[in-house]
Amino acid sequence: MTRVHSFEEAARIVAHEFFKDMQDNEFETFQEMAQCYWWEPQDIKEEVSSILTMETKNAWMWDDLTHVVVGDEEMYYRDFKKMFMAYIKELSAMKNR
Repeated sequence: MTRVHSFEEAARIVAHEFFKDMQDNEFETFQEMAQCYWWEPQDIKEEVSSILTMETKNAWMWDDLTHVVVGDEEMYYRDFKKMFMAYIKELSAMKNR
């Protein structure tokens, strides 16, 4: 488990875990993976919460999954999702070079 110091670090961990799953199952995009797994937005939130809890020491989500917490700071999930989705796109672009 990793201690993160910023939302950016936490978002990179989430993106990396999703990207590994995409690679392992030969998905080209996150959307393709989400459709294949029949994930609804709530399912994705639950996956993010699980990743944060399992992979970090100090990042987690509120029980209602509306906020991400890193240390003593909070961020709306929707803003955090934009961050990790951007990192997934970066990883995909680097893979396709």
